[in-house]
Parts: sequence; structure tokens; C-alpha cells
Amino acid sequence: IGIVNANSLSAESKATLSNGGVHLVLYKDMKNIELPLNEFSLTHQQVENTIRNECIYPIDGVVYEVVDPEIKEYLGASSHHNHWQVAKKQRGEGVI
Repeated sequence: IGIVNANSLSAESKATLSNGGVHLVLYKDMKNIELPLNEFSLTHQQVENTIRNECIYPIDGVVYEVVDPEIKEYLGASSHHNHWQVAKKQRGEGVI
């Protein structure tokens, strides 16, 4: 909703914060599941479903991250994102 990176807050944002409507969860504190690459292609959909079903917050996707330091270094980063992290967004629900 833009509150975290905002330079100034709208009245609506201030009211939401005052009423406890925002709960900040840092990426490092979120649940993660680590698995070997050879299992990834067989289980990634199951892992996504588990995370989606067990998360107490609404989410719109998952982030896949390489954890091996040597591979991370090899993949590198640009000025705006790490090449060793990939976000997979869930398609939005449509209206029939």
C-alpha cells in the first residue's frame, strides 16, 4: 500500500497506522522452505501451495532464492535486483 517507502503519508495511511491496520513482516522473518535443486522441478508447485495455504497474510506470489554463496556470487545483481532471486506472481482472480 506504499506506506513503507512513502516520503509523506496520506490521511488514510495515517488512520490505518493509528488503528493498527499495518503489520510489517520483514522478508528475513517470513517462512521459507529450502530444498535441493534436483527436487525443485518436482515439488515447486506443492511448495507454493503449502506457503499460500499456511501464510496468515494474503500473498500474490512467492520468491525463489538461490542460497549457495558461490552460485549467488556467480549470478550477481543489477543496480535494482539480485539475479539469484526470482519472484513468481500468482495470477489475479478474475470475475465471471
